[in-house]
Amino acid sequence: MQGFLKPYAMRAGILGGIVGIVVLLLSLIPVVGLCFLLLAWVVYLGTGVFAVMQGKNQGATMTIQQGAIDGAAAGGIAGVIAHVVKFIIDIILGVVFSVGLANGAGDATSGIVASLVGNCLGLVFGIIAAIVLGLVGGLIYAAIQQNQKKTA
Repeated sequence: MQGFLKPYAMRAGILGGIVGIVVLLLSLIPVVGLCFLLLAWVVYLGTGVFAVMQGKNQGATMTIQQGAIDGAAAGGIAGVIAHVVKFIIDIILGVVFSVGLANGAGDATSGIVASLVGNCLGLVFGIIAAIVLGLVGGLIYAAIQQNQKKTA
């Protein structure tokens, strides 16, 4: 039985995670952050595609199912790397702004708790989105490659 985590999927996930860190940190910029956030979704799709491309280049048998698995694994790795780093930065910024803008200790505490809860939800949903988008990228690319192989 083949394992879910192949070396080429790990490499694609780590590379996608590094690119994802840059894009997600740029998404913290007000106003233009939305564009960079949408670009992060493209990074996760591309991570899934890249994992399938790497597997195919290394001679792995790439079925549509294996492409989906490799894409999801690579997207998950990229999502965990990028969103954990963004989570840490968001928590630091949340504490700094909550303490700096608070009128009293109660205001600072409620701001920190709200920041923590919101960032935990963002971490979970961001990782899930990365897995799903990596899966979709790997699935589509593997299906395209398999279709081209049939017609050739």
